[in-house]
Amino acid sequence: MTYSLFPDSSKNISSIVQELDKAKVPKIQTEPPVYQIATRSSVTACFGVLHRNSAWPAAYVGFDTETTVRRSVHHRMVSLIQIATSEFCLLFQVYRITRGDASKFPTALQQLLNNPKILKVGVNARGDAKWLKESYGIEMDGIVDLDRMAKEKGLYARSLAELALMFTDNGLELSKTNKIIEWDFDAACLDAEIVQYVACDAFVAIQIYENMLVDKRNPNYKSWEERYPMTLEEEESELYALLKRNHMNGTVIKVGKLINAGQSAYSRWQKTKPETLDRRQAISIAVKHYLADGRLILDKDDDSTGPGDSTGPGDSAGPGDSAGPSDSAGPSDSAGSDDPTGFVDSLDEKEFLQLRVKIPGVALGTILELPEAESFLTEKGLDKNDVLFIKWLSPHLHKTLRKKVMINLCKTTRAAEFDEEQSKLYVTDMVQKMTGFDAFKSNSDNHSFEFNPVWVEELERIYENTSNKIRHKENSGEGELSGKGNQ
Repeated sequence: MTYSLFPDSSKNISSIVQELDKAKVPKIQTEPPVYQIATRSSVTACFGVLHRNSAWPAAYVGFDTETTVRRSVHHRMVSLIQIATSEFCLLFQVYRITRGDASKFPTALQQLLNNPKILKVGVNARGDAKWLKESYGIEMDGIVDLDRMAKEKGLYARSLAELALMFTDNGLELSKTNKIIEWDFDAACLDAEIVQYVACDAFVAIQIYENMLVDKRNPNYKSWEERYPMTLEEEESELYALLKRNHMNGTVIKVGKLINAGQSAYSRWQKTKPETLDRRQAISIAVKHYLADGRLILDKDDDSTGPGDSTGPGDSAGPGDSAGPSDSAGPSDSAGSDDPTGFVDSLDEKEFLQLRVKIPGVALGTILELPEAESFLTEKGLDKNDVLFIKWLSPHLHKTLRKKVMINLCKTTRAAEFDEEQSKLYVTDMVQKMTGFDAFKSNSDNHSFEFNPVWVEELERIYENTSNKIRHKENSGEGELSGKGNQ
């Protein structure tokens, strides 16, 4: 790929704006000019202006796409294509134009997209090109990934937001919003907020590209680590909290799978350690630290850890057979070794990745089998059906759940009881009820819920107390038996 700036000739891109206005191409933002192209006639008018103007074709354009998430049909088809120069932005509502019929994709726009002489510049532009091909069968050429350019220059910035901080003239901060999943990019009238958001990405891509080519950086740029400093201990604690949210207590998992999950899920290290190998190495070290301090323990049933008894990966033993959630047994008890750190360090990389580990404690589902746990829930006001609902969801209650996920679980695991509509009604009713009892805590969007963490702590104490009572009773019985035998 050959990167290039606009030639120094007298090509006047701004003259195109005047011609677009004369041709009455719909303008939806004045400064900078943004045009909405939602019909075949506006496509014809737009490209008629471009092809007549000596300032076209441009050497490169900012490029991005958007897709309406909540469309009832053609869910994954691209809605909007943004094409920008430094002077203006064109918003092609391709789904509105085609209504999902790929054969109606505008020919002139297709020719622009597969013209190798006009570079299409954006972050993950190849990803957008892939979506276009899957949506409309469009082949693109002349694609420039700004994130790849940054990588070629040895830069850690990969996202559009980070590259904008580094390479725009004033260190522009791009504001990203979760509202994007609710926006309708196919609408006849696009909200001003949507227009500003989508056009900004394409405009910014141009400035990043131009400044990156000549290595013109914002002199006040600070890296993510400089803006948000954390110690290694703090980072590893944050990573551990993430792992706990995604894996139940007592659930056995291979180290390799744990590393794969962590390297793709921990957003801070994705920003500060963009190279996959760097993230994997950091997470491998963190896992060894967790094993050393007891935040992870080795699975006794894993042949590679040496001899030892265990209730197995399901950790489904009753309270008398298993250590309680706050049991202080460390890795040495799990590994059949007095020095788990030395044991782990003795493994080669392949053996380490195959090692089976788990977060100490007992799964919520196991705890809820105790009569004492059921009594606790009853005292909170839950009836028998409510308790059954909590037990049914217990394998998933270690993390925040969206109501939609609960409905899908109900459809797939309780199909004999509920059809799709009944699943929706049942889950909606139960979630509302659980929230009323304070069993569920809702997030700000009121679509995601977590099992009350205070209840979890209390249930774990109940399990521990029950375990201690059973162990004390067993030990007392063994003592009496031993005494009689010595008489």
